[in-house]
Amino acid sequence: MHSRMINIKISMSNLVNIVNNQYHLPLIQGAQGKYYVVDGKKYDEHFPQAWALNHQACSGDYAGRTMSGPKLCQNCNTYGSINGVFVFYCANCTKYVFNGQRGGYIISSQDTTEGELWKQFPYMNCVTFDEIGDMKNPSIRSAINQELEEYEQYDKYCLVKKKK
Repeated sequence: MHSRMINIKISMSNLVNIVNNQYHLPLIQGAQGKYYVVDGKKYDEHFPQAWALNHQACSGDYAGRTMSGPKLCQNCNTYGSINGVFVFYCANCTKYVFNGQRGGYIISSQDTTEGELWKQFPYMNCVTFDEIGDMKNPSIRSAINQELEEYEQYDKYCLVKKKK
């Protein structure tokens, strides 16, 4: 089996402090919200730093097929990021690497609502999409949010109409 080494420039004592939540990586103010950087990837300030420093490989039937996190898993990078900042693991890593221990299941950040994000990933509780990211022009996310809100309103209207 081939293993990869992640190059993170941090001392061992600081790593122990981070894992024990006694130290925090420096935060950077992005266009929408704050984030920190690990191995060249941006993580939302609310994403647990100990996890960002401890991505793992698949086990069981999927052993050796993929590594987790935005640098080593393209699904995580694509579907677990909002406005250019990593927020949660993809559904595959959530299920096959962490067995649900690091959050719930959302197929894509582009297809979810804030309420679903909060439900599946409690560390993101009450954080709005407008407070996440480092993109100067997040108009696609805004358009998706608007479409989802309109769909939810229409869906509620249809349910009320059916009951009458």
